[in-house]
Amino acid sequence: MSTLSPSRLAPARRRADLAKTGLAAAGLVLFGAAMILARLQAPGHTRHAPQALAAPPGFVKAVRENLLQAGLIAPAQDAPSIATSVS
Repeated sequence: MSTLSPSRLAPARRRADLAKTGLAAAGLVLFGAAMILARLQAPGHTRHAPQALAAPPGFVKAVRENLLQAGLIAPAQDAPSIATSVS
């Protein structure tokens, strides 16, 4: 049996309930604030990125030149000419 009388437990339970309510309210406020901040800081959000993300033109030019020199890609070729076989 408990040594505390019911009259002494009531204030303790009330304080515990208030603490639980306060922690829940603080959690909701922090969650809401984090959600708002995350939406504002999203790098791909349309309000913050009116144009598509792309590599800088100088970088694209350098990569194309290097790939052409290495022979990995080549300029467009003409269609092969049609030859008839000799019979």
